[in-house]
Amino acid sequence: MDAAELGGGRGERDRSERLLDLVLETGAVVAAGLDTDLRHEWVHNPNPDPPEAEILGKRDDELYPPSDADPTMALKRVALEEDRRVDREFVFQKPWGPVAYRAAAEPTHDEAGEQTGVLFAAFDRTEQYQLLDRTTDGVYTVDPDWRVTFWNDTMAERTGVEAETVVGERLWDQFGDTIPATLAEAYRGAMATGEPVELEQYVPEPFDYWVEVRAFPGDGGMTVFSRDVTETVERTRELERREYLFDEMQEIAELGVWEYDPISETLWWSDGMYRVHGLESTDDPPTIEGAIECYHPDDRPRVEAAFERALEDGTGYSLDLRLANPDGGVRDVRNRAEAVTEHGEVVLVRGTIQDITAVKRTERSLRQQNERLDDFVDLVAHDLRNPLSVATAFTDIAIEDDSVDDLDRVQAALGRMEDLLEDVLTAAHAGQSLTETAPIDVAGLARSAWENVDTSDAELHVEEGIGQVQGEYGRLLRLFENLVRNAVEHGATSPDASASRDAVEHGGGGVTVTVGPLADAVGFYVADDGVGIPPSERDRVFERGYSTNREGTGFGLAIVADVVAVHGWTVEVAESADGGARFEITVTNGPS
Repeated sequence: MDAAELGGGRGERDRSERLLDLVLETGAVVAAGLDTDLRHEWVHNPNPDPPEAEILGKRDDELYPPSDADPTMALKRVALEEDRRVDREFVFQKPWGPVAYRAAAEPTHDEAGEQTGVLFAAFDRTEQYQLLDRTTDGVYTVDPDWRVTFWNDTMAERTGVEAETVVGERLWDQFGDTIPATLAEAYRGAMATGEPVELEQYVPEPFDYWVEVRAFPGDGGMTVFSRDVTETVERTRELERREYLFDEMQEIAELGVWEYDPISETLWWSDGMYRVHGLESTDDPPTIEGAIECYHPDDRPRVEAAFERALEDGTGYSLDLRLANPDGGVRDVRNRAEAVTEHGEVVLVRGTIQDITAVKRTERSLRQQNERLDDFVDLVAHDLRNPLSVATAFTDIAIEDDSVDDLDRVQAALGRMEDLLEDVLTAAHAGQSLTETAPIDVAGLARSAWENVDTSDAELHVEEGIGQVQGEYGRLLRLFENLVRNAVEHGATSPDASASRDAVEHGGGGVTVTVGPLADAVGFYVADDGVGIPPSERDRVFERGYSTNREGTGFGLAIVADVVAVHGWTVEVAESADGGARFEITVTNGPS
Protein backbone atom coordinates (compact mmCIF):
# COMPACT_ATOMS: atom_id res chain seq x y z
CA MET A 1 0.00 0.00 0.00
CA ASP A 2 1.31 3.49 -0.88
CA ALA A 3 -0.03 7.03 -0.63
CA ALA A 4 -1.49 7.02 -4.14
CA GLU A 5 -3.75 4.11 -3.27
CA LEU A 6 -5.32 5.98 -0.37
CA GLY A 7 -6.68 9.15 -2.02
CA GLY A 8 -6.32 12.07 -4.39
CA GLY A 9 -6.40 15.62 -2.83
CA ARG A 10 -3.54 17.36 -1.10
CA GLY A 11 -5.09 16.96 2.36
CA GLU A 12 -5.99 13.40 1.60
CA ARG A 13 -2.47 12.68 0.43
CA ASP A 14 -1.05 14.19 3.63
CA ARG A 15 -3.28 11.96 5.70
CA SER A 16 -2.33 9.01 3.55
CA GLU A 17 1.35 9.67 4.03
CA ARG A 18 0.86 9.93 7.78
CA LEU A 19 -1.12 6.71 7.78
CA LEU A 20 1.56 5.01 5.74
CA ASP A 21 4.16 6.14 8.25
CA LEU A 22 1.99 4.78 11.06
CA VAL A 23 1.47 1.49 9.26
CA LEU A 24 5.16 1.11 8.50
CA GLU A 25 6.13 1.94 12.10
CA THR A 26 3.71 -0.55 13.61
CA GLY A 27 3.90 -3.19 10.89
CA ALA A 28 0.13 -2.90 10.70
CA VAL A 29 -2.17 -5.15 8.69
CA VAL A 30 -5.34 -3.37 9.79
CA ALA A 31 -5.85 0.38 9.35
CA ALA A 32 -8.75 2.82 9.42
CA GLY A 33 -9.62 6.50 9.29
CA LEU A 34 -12.30 7.82 11.66
CA ASP A 35 -14.03 11.15 12.19
CA THR A 36 -14.17 12.99 15.49
CA ASP A 37 -17.22 10.92 16.44
CA LEU A 38 -15.05 7.82 15.94
CA ARG A 39 -17.12 6.62 12.98
CA HIS A 40 -15.23 4.80 10.24
CA GLU A 41 -14.59 6.86 7.09
CA TRP A 42 -12.47 4.23 5.40
CA VAL A 43 -10.97 0.83 6.27
CA HIS A 44 -7.94 -1.18 5.16
CA ASN A 45 -8.33 -4.82 6.21
CA PRO A 46 -7.44 -7.80 4.03
CA ASN A 47 -10.09 -9.91 5.76
CA PRO A 48 -12.74 -7.54 7.11
CA ASP A 49 -15.35 -8.97 9.46
CA PRO A 50 -18.01 -7.72 9.02
CA PRO A 51 -17.63 -6.66 5.37
CA GLU A 52 -16.18 -3.22 4.72
CA ALA A 53 -19.53 -1.83 3.51
CA GLU A 54 -21.05 -2.60 6.92
CA ILE A 55 -18.16 -0.98 8.78
CA LEU A 56 -18.18 2.43 7.10
CA GLY A 57 -20.08 5.10 9.02
CA LYS A 58 -20.22 3.05 12.22
CA ARG A 59 -18.28 3.00 15.49
CA ASP A 60 -16.61 -0.01 17.06
CA ASP A 61 -19.26 -0.27 19.78
CA GLU A 62 -21.90 -0.59 17.06
CA LEU A 63 -20.02 -3.38 15.34
CA TYR A 64 -18.40 -5.53 18.03
CA PRO A 65 -19.20 -6.85 21.52
CA PRO A 66 -18.02 -4.70 24.48
CA SER A 67 -15.08 -7.00 25.21
CA ASP A 68 -13.63 -6.17 21.78
CA ALA A 69 -14.94 -2.63 21.27
CA ASP A 70 -14.23 -1.01 24.63
CA PRO A 71 -10.40 -1.24 24.47
CA THR A 72 -10.14 0.20 20.93
CA MET A 73 -12.72 2.92 21.59
CA ALA A 74 -10.80 3.94 24.72
CA LEU A 75 -7.55 4.10 22.75
CA LYS A 76 -9.06 6.38 20.08
CA ARG A 77 -10.72 8.65 22.66
CA VAL A 78 -7.42 9.16 24.49
CA ALA A 79 -5.76 10.12 21.19
CA LEU A 80 -8.45 12.76 20.56
CA GLU A 81 -8.72 14.05 24.10
CA GLU A 82 -4.99 14.36 24.64
CA ASP A 83 -4.26 15.24 21.01
CA ARG A 84 -1.35 12.82 20.76
CA ARG A 85 -0.40 9.42 19.46
CA VAL A 86 -1.27 6.56 21.80
CA ASP A 87 0.04 2.94 21.66
CA ARG A 88 -1.50 -0.08 23.35
CA GLU A 89 -1.26 -3.87 23.47
CA PHE A 90 -4.58 -5.76 23.26
CA VAL A 91 -5.47 -9.41 23.71
CA PHE A 92 -8.95 -10.47 22.68
CA GLN A 93 -10.33 -13.79 23.82
CA LYS A 94 -11.85 -15.65 20.86
CA PRO A 95 -13.48 -19.09 20.73
CA TRP A 96 -10.35 -20.44 19.06
CA GLY A 97 -8.01 -18.76 21.51
CA PRO A 98 -6.48 -15.37 22.34
CA VAL A 99 -5.77 -12.90 19.54
CA ALA A 100 -3.17 -10.22 20.28
CA TYR A 101 -2.66 -6.84 18.68
CA ARG A 102 -0.36 -3.93 19.04
CA ALA A 103 -2.44 -0.86 18.16
CA ALA A 104 -1.81 2.86 17.70
CA ALA A 105 -4.14 5.84 17.30
CA GLU A 106 -3.11 9.33 16.18
CA PRO A 107 -5.33 12.45 15.75
CA THR A 108 -5.61 14.18 12.34
CA HIS A 109 -5.90 17.92 11.71
CA ASP A 110 -6.94 20.24 8.88
CA GLU A 111 -4.84 23.09 7.53
CA ALA A 112 -6.20 25.33 10.28
CA GLY A 113 -5.03 22.89 12.93
CA GLU A 114 -8.50 21.72 13.91
CA GLN A 115 -8.97 18.02 14.69
CA THR A 116 -10.68 16.15 11.88
CA GLY A 117 -10.54 12.62 13.21
CA VAL A 118 -8.25 9.71 14.08
CA LEU A 119 -5.95 7.39 12.18
CA PHE A 120 -5.92 3.86 13.59
CA ALA A 121 -3.54 0.97 12.86
CA ALA A 122 -3.10 -2.46 14.42
CA PHE A 123 -0.58 -5.26 14.00
CA ASP A 124 -1.46 -8.88 14.72
CA ARG A 125 0.97 -10.23 17.35
CA THR A 126 -0.84 -13.47 18.06
CA GLU A 127 2.07 -15.68 16.98
CA GLN A 128 4.47 -13.85 19.28
CA TYR A 129 2.06 -14.20 22.18
CA GLN A 130 1.59 -17.88 21.42
CA LEU A 131 5.34 -18.29 21.78
CA LEU A 132 5.21 -16.47 25.11
CA ASP A 133 2.34 -18.67 26.16
CA ARG A 134 4.40 -21.79 25.60
CA THR A 135 7.42 -20.61 27.61
CA THR A 136 7.98 -22.03 31.07
CA ASP A 137 8.40 -18.50 32.41
CA GLY A 138 5.40 -16.57 33.57
CA VAL A 139 4.69 -13.76 31.11
CA TYR A 140 2.13 -10.98 31.21
CA THR A 141 1.71 -7.55 29.67
CA VAL A 142 0.00 -4.40 30.84
CA ASP A 143 -0.92 -1.23 28.99
CA PRO A 144 0.07 2.25 30.21
CA ASP A 145 -3.04 2.26 32.41
CA TRP A 146 -1.86 -0.97 34.08
CA ARG A 147 -4.63 -3.02 32.49
CA VAL A 148 -3.55 -6.59 31.86
CA THR A 149 -3.48 -7.30 28.13
CA PHE A 150 -1.86 -10.75 28.18
CA TRP A 151 -1.56 -13.49 30.80
CA ASN A 152 0.08 -16.75 29.80
CA ASP A 153 -0.71 -20.25 31.05
CA THR A 154 2.30 -20.33 33.39
CA MET A 155 1.00 -17.25 35.21
CA ALA A 156 -2.43 -18.86 35.42
CA GLU A 157 -0.95 -22.05 36.90
CA ARG A 158 1.26 -20.17 39.33
CA THR A 159 -1.38 -17.75 40.63
CA GLY A 160 -4.55 -19.75 40.14
CA VAL A 161 -6.04 -16.82 38.18
CA GLU A 162 -7.10 -17.56 34.60
CA ALA A 163 -6.50 -15.18 31.70
CA GLU A 164 -10.25 -14.68 31.20
CA THR A 165 -10.45 -13.25 34.72
CA VAL A 166 -7.49 -10.91 34.69
CA VAL A 167 -7.17 -9.65 31.09
CA GLY A 168 -8.75 -6.22 30.79
CA GLU A 169 -8.51 -5.60 34.54
CA ARG A 170 -6.02 -3.30 36.22
CA LEU A 171 -3.08 -5.16 37.71
CA TRP A 172 -3.35 -3.31 41.02
CA ASP A 173 -7.06 -4.06 41.33
CA GLN A 174 -6.43 -7.78 40.92
CA PHE A 175 -3.19 -8.19 42.89
CA GLY A 176 -2.56 -4.93 44.73
CA ASP A 177 -2.69 -6.57 48.16
CA THR A 178 -0.24 -9.34 47.25
CA ILE A 179 2.38 -7.53 45.14
CA PRO A 180 5.27 -6.65 47.51
CA ALA A 181 6.02 -2.95 47.87
CA THR A 182 9.54 -3.40 46.47
CA LEU A 183 8.20 -5.06 43.34
CA ALA A 184 5.42 -2.49 42.88
CA GLU A 185 7.93 0.34 43.22
CA ALA A 186 10.20 -1.28 40.62
CA TYR A 187 7.27 -1.68 38.19
CA ARG A 188 6.16 1.92 38.55
CA GLY A 189 9.72 3.15 38.19
CA ALA A 190 10.23 1.16 34.99
CA MET A 191 6.99 2.46 33.50
CA ALA A 192 7.89 6.05 34.42
CA THR A 193 11.48 6.00 33.15
CA GLY A 194 11.19 3.55 30.29
CA GLU A 195 14.18 1.66 31.71
CA PRO A 196 13.95 -2.13 32.19
CA VAL A 197 14.35 -3.56 35.68
CA GLU A 198 15.44 -6.92 37.03
CA LEU A 199 15.16 -8.15 40.60
CA GLU A 200 14.61 -11.18 42.78
CA GLN A 201 11.65 -10.98 45.12
CA TYR A 202 9.64 -13.11 47.52
CA VAL A 203 5.89 -13.02 46.86
CA PRO A 204 4.01 -13.79 50.10
CA GLU A 205 0.82 -15.72 50.72
CA PRO A 206 -1.35 -16.76 49.04
CA PHE A 207 1.38 -17.39 46.46
CA ASP A 208 4.42 -18.07 48.67
CA TYR A 209 7.25 -18.30 46.16
CA TRP A 210 10.40 -16.50 45.04
CA VAL A 211 10.47 -14.97 41.56
CA GLU A 212 13.12 -13.52 39.32
CA VAL A 213 11.38 -10.64 37.55
CA ARG A 214 12.44 -8.84 34.38
CA ALA A 215 10.20 -5.98 33.26
CA PHE A 216 10.58 -4.29 29.87
CA PRO A 217 8.56 -1.08 29.42
CA GLY A 218 7.60 0.28 25.99
CA ASP A 219 5.22 2.67 24.28
CA GLY A 220 2.39 0.17 24.52
CA GLY A 221 2.88 -0.61 28.19
CA MET A 222 5.15 -3.18 29.82
CA THR A 223 6.02 -6.84 29.37
CA VAL A 224 6.96 -8.78 32.49
CA PHE A 225 8.84 -12.09 32.54
CA SER A 226 8.54 -13.91 35.86
CA ARG A 227 10.55 -17.04 36.67
CA ASP A 228 9.90 -19.15 39.76
CA VAL A 229 13.30 -19.45 41.48
CA THR A 230 12.09 -20.79 44.83
CA GLU A 231 14.16 -23.98 44.62
CA THR A 232 17.26 -22.04 43.55
CA VAL A 233 16.87 -19.55 46.40
CA GLU A 234 16.30 -22.33 48.94
CA ARG A 235 19.36 -24.23 47.70
CA THR A 236 21.43 -21.06 47.81
CA ARG A 237 20.30 -20.24 51.33
CA GLU A 238 20.92 -23.78 52.48
CA LEU A 239 24.41 -23.54 51.02
CA GLU A 240 24.93 -20.20 52.76
CA ARG A 241 23.75 -21.70 56.06
CA ARG A 242 26.12 -24.61 55.66
CA GLU A 243 28.99 -22.29 54.77
CA TYR A 244 28.21 -20.17 57.83
CA LEU A 245 28.09 -23.22 60.11
CA PHE A 246 31.24 -24.54 58.45
CA ASP A 247 33.08 -21.27 59.11
CA GLU A 248 31.77 -21.11 62.69
CA MET A 249 32.82 -24.70 63.41
CA GLN A 250 36.25 -24.05 61.94
CA GLU A 251 36.68 -21.00 64.15
CA ILE A 252 35.34 -22.67 67.29
CA ALA A 253 37.39 -25.82 66.74
CA GLU A 254 40.39 -23.78 65.50
CA LEU A 255 40.22 -25.95 62.41
CA GLY A 256 41.16 -25.42 58.78
CA VAL A 257 40.29 -27.45 55.69
CA TRP A 258 42.52 -27.92 52.65
CA GLU A 259 42.33 -29.69 49.31
CA TYR A 260 44.97 -30.44 46.68
CA ASP A 261 44.25 -31.35 43.06
CA PRO A 262 47.29 -33.19 41.65
CA ILE A 263 45.94 -32.90 38.09
CA SER A 264 45.78 -29.11 38.04
CA GLU A 265 48.41 -28.86 40.80
CA THR A 266 46.29 -26.39 42.74
CA LEU A 267 45.95 -26.11 46.51
CA TRP A 268 42.81 -24.68 48.14
CA TRP A 269 42.60 -23.39 51.72
CA SER A 270 39.51 -22.53 53.72
CA ASP A 271 39.41 -19.33 55.78
CA GLY A 272 40.14 -21.47 58.83
CA MET A 273 43.45 -22.55 57.29
CA TYR A 274 44.55 -18.95 56.98
CA ARG A 275 43.55 -18.30 60.61
CA VAL A 276 45.49 -21.30 61.92
CA HIS A 277 48.56 -20.21 59.95
CA GLY A 278 48.26 -16.62 61.17
CA LEU A 279 47.81 -15.33 57.60
CA GLU A 280 45.25 -13.10 55.91
CA SER A 281 42.85 -14.74 53.46
CA THR A 282 43.67 -11.94 51.03
CA ASP A 283 47.27 -13.13 50.78
CA ASP A 284 48.53 -14.90 47.66
CA PRO A 285 47.03 -18.36 46.97
CA PRO A 286 48.99 -21.06 48.79
CA THR A 287 51.28 -23.58 47.15
CA ILE A 288 52.41 -26.97 48.43
CA GLU A 289 55.96 -25.72 48.78
CA GLY A 290 54.82 -22.61 50.64
CA ALA A 291 52.55 -24.64 52.92
CA ILE A 292 55.38 -26.99 53.90
CA GLU A 293 57.64 -24.01 54.60
CA CYS A 294 55.14 -22.90 57.26
CA TYR A 295 56.13 -25.85 59.47
CA HIS A 296 58.95 -25.94 61.98
CA PRO A 297 62.18 -26.90 60.17
CA ASP A 298 62.46 -30.12 62.18
CA ASP A 299 58.92 -31.18 61.15
CA ARG A 300 59.08 -30.40 57.42
CA PRO A 301 60.63 -33.74 56.35
CA ARG A 302 57.84 -35.67 58.12
CA VAL A 303 54.95 -33.79 56.56
CA GLU A 304 56.59 -33.73 53.13
CA ALA A 305 57.18 -37.49 53.18
CA ALA A 306 53.61 -38.19 54.36
CA PHE A 307 52.15 -35.96 51.65
CA GLU A 308 54.25 -37.62 48.94
CA ARG A 309 53.02 -41.07 50.09
CA ALA A 310 49.42 -39.86 49.91
CA LEU A 311 49.99 -38.72 46.32
CA GLU A 312 51.77 -41.90 45.29
CA ASP A 313 49.66 -44.66 46.82
CA GLY A 314 46.71 -42.95 48.52
CA THR A 315 47.96 -43.51 52.08
CA GLY A 316 46.31 -41.15 54.55
CA TYR A 317 48.06 -39.74 57.59
CA SER A 318 47.60 -37.97 60.91
CA LEU A 319 50.58 -36.02 62.23
CA ASP A 320 51.13 -33.77 65.22
CA LEU A 321 53.35 -30.96 63.98
CA ARG A 322 54.54 -27.46 64.82
CA LEU A 323 53.69 -24.40 62.75
CA ALA A 324 56.10 -21.47 62.69
CA ASN A 325 53.79 -18.46 62.43
CA PRO A 326 54.86 -15.16 60.79
CA ASP A 327 54.82 -13.45 64.21
CA GLY A 328 57.57 -15.78 65.39
CA GLY A 329 55.31 -17.92 67.53
CA VAL A 330 55.05 -21.69 67.31
CA ARG A 331 51.70 -23.49 67.37
CA ASP A 332 50.99 -27.17 67.77
CA VAL A 333 48.71 -28.54 65.03
CA ARG A 334 47.28 -31.89 63.99
CA ASN A 335 47.39 -32.45 60.23
CA ARG A 336 45.06 -35.16 58.93
CA ALA A 337 44.77 -36.13 55.26
CA GLU A 338 43.03 -38.67 53.04
CA ALA A 339 43.36 -39.42 49.35
CA VAL A 340 40.52 -39.80 46.85
CA THR A 341 41.20 -42.31 44.08
CA GLU A 342 39.51 -43.09 40.79
CA HIS A 343 40.47 -46.20 38.82
CA GLY A 344 43.45 -46.66 41.08
CA GLU A 345 44.78 -43.14 40.55
CA VAL A 346 44.90 -40.41 43.20
CA VAL A 347 42.74 -37.54 41.93
CA LEU A 348 42.47 -35.53 45.14
CA VAL A 349 44.15 -35.19 48.53
CA ARG A 350 42.19 -33.37 51.20
CA GLY A 351 42.46 -32.90 54.90
CA THR A 352 42.21 -30.73 57.97
CA ILE A 353 44.59 -28.89 60.24
CA GLN A 354 43.52 -28.29 63.82
CA ASP A 355 45.24 -25.98 66.26
CA ILE A 356 45.96 -28.19 69.27
CA THR A 357 48.27 -25.77 71.07
CA ALA A 358 45.93 -25.58 74.06
CA VAL A 359 45.57 -29.38 74.08
CA LYS A 360 49.32 -29.88 74.05
CA ARG A 361 49.72 -27.26 76.77
CA THR A 362 47.15 -29.09 78.87
CA GLU A 363 48.87 -32.41 78.22
CA ARG A 364 52.18 -30.98 79.35
CA SER A 365 50.56 -29.46 82.41
CA LEU A 366 48.90 -32.76 83.31
CA ARG A 367 52.15 -34.60 82.78
CA GLN A 368 53.96 -32.14 85.05
CA GLN A 369 51.22 -32.39 87.65
CA ASN A 370 51.43 -36.18 87.55
CA GLU A 371 55.18 -35.96 87.97
CA ARG A 372 54.73 -33.61 90.91
CA LEU A 373 52.15 -35.95 92.38
CA ASP A 374 54.56 -38.84 92.12
CA ASP A 375 57.21 -36.69 93.79
CA PHE A 376 54.77 -35.73 96.53
CA VAL A 377 53.89 -39.34 97.20
CA ASP A 378 57.54 -40.34 97.43
CA LEU A 379 58.53 -37.36 99.56
CA VAL A 380 55.57 -37.59 101.88
CA ALA A 381 56.08 -41.31 102.34
CA HIS A 382 59.76 -40.78 103.11
CA ASP A 383 59.78 -37.48 105.02
CA LEU A 384 56.72 -38.10 107.15
CA ARG A 385 57.90 -41.57 108.10
CA ASN A 386 61.02 -40.22 109.85
CA PRO A 387 59.35 -37.69 112.21
CA LEU A 388 56.47 -40.10 112.72
CA SER A 389 58.93 -42.83 113.78
CA VAL A 390 60.66 -40.35 116.10
CA ALA A 391 57.36 -39.27 117.63
CA THR A 392 56.25 -42.87 118.11
CA ALA A 393 59.54 -43.95 119.67
CA PHE A 394 59.78 -41.07 122.13
CA THR A 395 56.10 -41.40 123.02
CA ASP A 396 56.75 -45.01 124.02
CA ILE A 397 59.78 -43.95 126.06
CA ALA A 398 57.84 -41.14 127.72
CA ILE A 399 55.09 -43.55 128.69
CA GLU A 400 57.58 -46.01 130.14
CA ASP A 401 59.86 -43.47 131.89
CA ASP A 402 57.32 -40.69 132.54
CA SER A 403 59.84 -38.29 130.93
CA VAL A 404 58.80 -34.72 129.96
CA ASP A 405 61.99 -34.25 127.91
CA ASP A 406 60.91 -37.06 125.64
CA LEU A 407 57.51 -35.38 125.12
CA ASP A 408 59.33 -32.21 124.00
CA ARG A 409 60.99 -34.26 121.31
CA VAL A 410 57.61 -35.71 120.30
CA GLN A 411 56.23 -32.17 120.03
CA ALA A 412 59.17 -31.13 117.84
CA ALA A 413 58.64 -34.13 115.56
CA LEU A 414 54.93 -33.34 115.23
CA GLY A 415 55.78 -29.71 114.43
CA ARG A 416 58.16 -30.94 111.75
CA MET A 417 55.33 -33.01 110.29
CA GLU A 418 53.01 -29.99 110.32
CA ASP A 419 55.58 -27.86 108.45
CA LEU A 420 56.08 -30.60 105.90
CA LEU A 421 52.34 -31.00 105.29
CA GLU A 422 51.89 -27.25 104.85
CA ASP A 423 54.69 -27.12 102.27
CA VAL A 424 53.27 -30.15 100.44
CA LEU A 425 49.85 -28.49 100.18
CA THR A 426 51.38 -25.23 99.00
CA ALA A 427 53.46 -27.03 96.38
CA ALA A 428 50.40 -28.95 95.19
CA HIS A 429 48.56 -25.70 94.44
CA ALA A 430 51.52 -23.68 93.17
CA GLY A 431 51.55 -25.16 89.66
CA GLN A 432 47.81 -25.10 88.97
CA SER A 433 46.53 -22.83 86.19
CA LEU A 434 45.88 -19.20 87.05
CA THR A 435 42.23 -18.31 87.62
CA GLU A 436 42.31 -14.55 88.04
CA THR A 437 45.13 -12.03 87.79
CA ALA A 438 45.45 -8.35 88.64
CA PRO A 439 48.14 -5.65 88.71
CA ILE A 440 50.23 -6.16 91.86
CA ASP A 441 52.69 -3.74 93.46
CA VAL A 442 55.92 -5.72 93.87
CA ALA A 443 57.35 -3.58 96.68
CA GLY A 444 54.17 -3.88 98.75
CA LEU A 445 54.03 -7.60 98.08
CA ALA A 446 57.60 -8.07 99.30
CA ARG A 447 56.89 -6.16 102.54
CA SER A 448 53.73 -8.23 103.17
CA ALA A 449 55.66 -11.46 102.70
CA TRP A 450 58.37 -10.20 105.06
CA GLU A 451 55.77 -9.69 107.79
CA ASN A 452 54.53 -13.28 107.35
CA VAL A 453 57.93 -14.91 107.87
CA ASP A 454 59.94 -15.32 111.09
CA THR A 455 62.91 -13.20 110.02
CA SER A 456 64.54 -12.88 113.46
CA ASP A 457 66.64 -9.71 113.29
CA ALA A 458 67.33 -9.85 109.53
CA GLU A 459 66.72 -6.69 107.52
CA LEU A 460 64.71 -5.98 104.35
CA HIS A 461 65.72 -3.36 101.80
CA VAL A 462 63.32 -2.57 98.91
CA GLU A 463 64.69 -0.49 96.07
CA GLU A 464 62.60 2.05 94.19
CA GLY A 465 61.25 1.62 90.66
CA ILE A 466 60.18 -2.01 90.80
CA GLY A 467 56.64 -1.17 89.67
CA GLN A 468 53.84 -3.69 89.15
CA VAL A 469 53.35 -7.14 87.68
CA GLN A 470 50.20 -8.84 86.41
CA GLY A 471 49.66 -11.95 88.47
CA GLU A 472 47.74 -13.88 91.10
CA TYR A 473 48.30 -12.26 94.49
CA GLY A 474 48.11 -15.35 96.70
CA ARG A 475 50.67 -17.37 94.81
CA LEU A 476 53.06 -14.45 94.35
CA LEU A 477 52.86 -13.84 98.11
CA ARG A 478 53.93 -17.47 98.63
CA LEU A 479 56.78 -16.94 96.17
CA PHE A 480 58.18 -14.02 98.17
CA GLU A 481 57.63 -15.80 101.50
CA ASN A 482 59.70 -18.76 100.33
CA LEU A 483 62.46 -16.58 98.89
CA VAL A 484 62.63 -14.57 102.13
CA ARG A 485 62.56 -17.72 104.25
CA ASN A 486 65.32 -19.26 102.10
CA ALA A 487 67.49 -16.15 102.50
CA VAL A 488 67.02 -16.04 106.27
CA GLU A 489 67.44 -19.77 106.88
CA HIS A 490 70.28 -20.41 104.42
CA GLY A 491 71.95 -17.04 104.14
CA ALA A 492 74.12 -17.23 107.27
CA THR A 493 76.90 -14.64 107.05
CA SER A 494 79.31 -16.87 108.90
CA PRO A 495 81.38 -18.62 106.22
CA ASP A 496 81.86 -21.67 108.44
CA ALA A 497 78.14 -22.13 109.02
CA SER A 498 77.34 -25.76 108.46
CA ALA A 499 74.56 -26.71 106.07
CA SER A 500 73.36 -29.14 108.67
CA ARG A 501 72.88 -26.45 111.34
CA ASP A 502 69.92 -24.12 111.73
CA ALA A 503 70.66 -20.92 109.74
CA VAL A 504 68.56 -18.62 111.90
CA GLU A 505 70.17 -19.85 115.07
CA HIS A 506 73.64 -19.64 113.57
CA GLY A 507 74.00 -16.36 111.76
CA GLY A 508 70.44 -15.52 110.61
CA GLY A 509 70.80 -12.26 112.43
CA GLY A 510 72.47 -9.59 110.35
CA VAL A 511 71.33 -11.01 106.99
CA THR A 512 70.08 -8.28 104.66
CA VAL A 513 67.53 -9.18 101.99
CA THR A 514 67.24 -6.81 99.03
CA VAL A 515 64.36 -6.64 96.52
CA GLY A 516 64.87 -4.53 93.38
CA PRO A 517 64.24 -4.22 89.64
CA LEU A 518 66.36 -6.00 87.03
CA ALA A 519 68.70 -3.66 85.20
CA ASP A 520 68.70 -5.29 81.76
CA ALA A 521 65.31 -7.04 81.65
CA VAL A 522 61.71 -6.67 82.78
CA GLY A 523 61.42 -8.21 86.23
CA PHE A 524 62.79 -8.14 89.76
CA TYR A 525 65.34 -9.89 91.98
CA VAL A 526 65.57 -11.06 95.59
CA ALA A 527 69.14 -11.11 96.94
CA ASP A 528 70.88 -11.62 100.26
CA ASP A 529 74.37 -11.01 101.60
CA GLY A 530 74.80 -14.50 102.99
CA VAL A 531 77.11 -17.32 101.91
CA GLY A 532 75.41 -17.80 98.55
CA ILE A 533 74.85 -20.96 96.53
CA PRO A 534 77.80 -22.71 94.87
CA PRO A 535 77.54 -22.78 91.04
CA SER A 536 77.54 -26.59 91.09
CA GLU A 537 74.36 -26.60 93.19
CA ARG A 538 72.37 -23.89 91.37
CA ASP A 539 70.72 -26.25 88.87
CA ARG A 540 69.37 -28.45 91.67
CA VAL A 541 67.96 -25.94 94.12
CA PHE A 542 64.51 -25.96 92.47
CA GLU A 543 64.13 -29.74 92.65
CA ARG A 544 61.48 -31.01 95.03
CA GLY A 545 62.98 -32.46 98.17
CA TYR A 546 66.40 -30.91 97.61
CA SER A 547 67.75 -29.15 100.71
CA THR A 548 71.12 -28.56 102.32
CA ASN A 549 69.39 -28.26 105.69
CA ARG A 550 68.18 -31.47 107.26
CA GLU A 551 65.44 -29.51 108.97
CA GLY A 552 64.21 -28.15 105.63
CA THR A 553 61.43 -29.75 103.60
CA GLY A 554 63.00 -29.19 100.20
CA PHE A 555 59.80 -27.62 98.88
CA GLY A 556 60.44 -23.89 99.30
CA LEU A 557 62.33 -23.17 96.09
CA ALA A 558 60.33 -25.81 94.19
CA ILE A 559 57.24 -23.77 95.06
CA VAL A 560 59.00 -20.66 93.76
CA ALA A 561 59.77 -22.41 90.44
CA ASP A 562 56.15 -23.59 90.07
CA VAL A 563 54.68 -20.14 90.73
CA VAL A 564 57.08 -18.56 88.24
CA ALA A 565 56.30 -21.19 85.59
CA VAL A 566 52.52 -20.92 85.92
CA HIS A 567 52.81 -17.16 85.34
CA GLY A 568 54.87 -17.79 82.20
CA TRP A 569 57.98 -16.23 83.72
CA THR A 570 61.54 -17.51 84.25
CA VAL A 571 63.79 -17.67 87.33
CA GLU A 572 67.56 -17.95 87.52
CA VAL A 573 70.05 -18.21 90.39
CA ALA A 574 73.12 -15.98 90.46
CA GLU A 575 75.56 -14.49 92.94
CA SER A 576 74.61 -11.23 94.62
CA ALA A 577 76.89 -8.20 94.76
CA ASP A 578 77.76 -9.15 98.37
CA GLY A 579 78.53 -12.77 97.50
CA GLY A 580 75.18 -14.15 98.62
CA ALA A 581 72.33 -15.72 96.64
CA ARG A 582 70.43 -13.71 94.04
CA PHE A 583 67.18 -14.98 92.45
CA GLU A 584 66.35 -13.13 89.22
CA ILE A 585 62.75 -13.38 87.98
CA THR A 586 62.04 -12.18 84.43
CA VAL A 587 58.37 -11.42 83.77
CA THR A 588 56.43 -10.98 80.52
CA ASN A 589 53.64 -8.64 81.69
CA GLY A 590 55.34 -6.10 83.91
CA PRO A 591 56.69 -4.27 85.81
CA SER A 592 54.80 -1.24 84.49
